[in-house]
Amino acid sequence: MEGSNALGSLESIQLKLDDFFKQINSCIEKSEWDDLNVVLDARQQLLEQVFNDTLPKTYQDVARQLADLILEQDADFLDRIEKQKELSIAQQSSFERNIRALQAYTS
Repeated sequence: MEGSNALGSLESIQLKLDDFFKQINSCIEKSEWDDLNVVLDARQQLLEQVFNDTLPKTYQDVARQLADLILEQDADFLDRIEKQKELSIAQQSSFERNIRALQAYTS
């Protein structure tokens, strides 16, 4: 990766990461956990490729900023997933209470 080629590659990587961000967001919003795993695996492969390649010093700061942005986004994703998990647990608990009440009523 040299000169403008490296910059072009970084722009391409940023576009791919933006697309992954949108896909991850969509999967979380729709609770599509299997699809989320596929997207995360694909993103991981891209990141491993990017960070295994040697970047010129002039682009290492940009790569570091991208990594920091990904960490921030992932923290937000994890928070949203945890909230959905808590909501699902509460709904399941409510469902189970309703089943027990219905069973008690019909007994």
